[in-house]
Amino acid sequence: MTEAKAIAAIAEAAELPVAPHDCTGPVVWAASTHVSLHAPNALIQECVRAFFSGWYTELAEGLPIYEADTVRPADGPGHGVRLKPELWDRPDAHRRRSG
Repeated sequence: MTEAKAIAAIAEAAELPVAPHDCTGPVVWAASTHVSLHAPNALIQECVRAFFSGWYTELAEGLPIYEADTVRPADGPGHGVRLKPELWDRPDAHRRRSG
């Protein structure tokens, strides 16, 4: 988030717009939504409608709220997204841990 905010500020200083894009999952979509709402030079929040109305709902709760072609963060603290507990029991779920 800090890096995205800094990039948006550098772009704003150069009088350039930013357009955060999501195509990687529900947490990134929530974070991108926050960046887009914070950055005065945000042109658009790009997203894939089929993702946030489809498989994102299978993975997480507390997704950003999309209504009438606008998006806003979910109510609650932080970015709002909580991975569903049953996600870890899915046979197609892979967990990676970093040191």
